Amino acid sequence: MEKLNLKISFTLLLLISLFSILDSLRASFESVGTGARPAALGAAYSVVANDVYAIRENPAGLVYLKRKEFSATYGLLHPGLDDSSKISDSFAAYAHPIGPDVGTAGISFNQTTLEGLYRERVIALAYGIRLRQRWAVGGTL
Repeated sequence: MEKLNLKISFTLLLLISLFSILDSLRASFESVGTGARPAALGAAYSVVANDVYAIRENPAGLVYLKRKEFSATYGLLHPGLDDSSKISDSFAAYAHPIGPDVGTAGISFNQTTLEGLYRERVIALAYGIRLRQRWAVGGTL
C-alpha cells in the first residue's frame, strides 16, 4: 500500500511539473482577458465559461452552448505610453454545437501587435463533449 501511495505521489508531482513547463511555452504576451465577461471575472471565468470565449479559457464549457456563436473584439492596450507605441489585441472566435452526443467544436484567431516591432498570431481549434449530466471534457490545440 505504501508503494502505491509513493507511485501516485510521484506521478502527481511529475504531472504538475510537466504542466508548469508547458505553461511557460505559451505565447509571449500575457493574456489580458478577451471579452467583457472573461476580463471582468479574471481567472474565475474558467469556472463559468459557457459561451464562445470558452475556446480560450475552458474548452469543456463549449458543451453549454445552445446555438452557434461568433464573437470579435479589438482593444488598444496600454494607451498613452511615453514612447507613443501602440499595443493592440484582436480576437475572433466561432463555436458550433454539433449535437448533444457529439459535442461542440470551435475555432479562434488571436493577434497581439506592438506596431512596427512585433506581431503574434495564434489560431486555436477547440472541442468539448459532455460525458455525463454534470461532467464535460474539452481541449484546445
